[in-house]
Amino acid sequence: MSSQVKVPDLNPTTWASDLLSDLCTKQDRAVILCGMWALWMMRNKRSHGELSMPIHQAVIWARDTAFDLWQLNHKDEVVERAAKRWKKPLQGYLKINTDAAFYDESKQGATSCVIRDHSGAFYATQAKWYDKGFDACSMEALACKDSLIFASQLGVQNVAVETDCLQLVQLWNKRDSQRSIIDSNVEGGC
Repeated sequence: MSSQVKVPDLNPTTWASDLLSDLCTKQDRAVILCGMWALWMMRNKRSHGELSMPIHQAVIWARDTAFDLWQLNHKDEVVERAAKRWKKPLQGYLKINTDAAFYDESKQGATSCVIRDHSGAFYATQAKWYDKGFDACSMEALACKDSLIFASQLGVQNVAVETDCLQLVQLWNKRDSQRSIIDSNVEGGC
């Protein structure tokens, strides 16, 4: 689930019922409502003199909670997606599977990739450590970028890249309209 959600135009007196209508997608609605809950909790804690979470942490909480709730309510779709196996690339292509790790406390992470041929045979692999990172999604984007640079250094031209990061795939699919720090249109972008 993407956290890049645009809040629709809402009527000040009917905004709550507007959100429950078909004004936006169900996924966006879940993120907006969880975000509103997080803001309400923060305001409530501050007004009672309690320590409140930082805005960044509240946004991450809202996104993760909406994602978890979505997964719980759509178990059949999740099981179907999880049952899919590795698919071979077209003849003459190599497939690059990427992954990343990110440690929020230290803001450090790593990227990795495995390259296989059309029959699934091992071709090459790489792993890189980063002393500084922004977040998990950015690290996943770096994994894609690193893998393409690695393939280029090996002289490989025909590749299919696969990531398990749904948020990154959604950003890629909306690359003409999304407003993210992960931008495929800038020089050196993924």
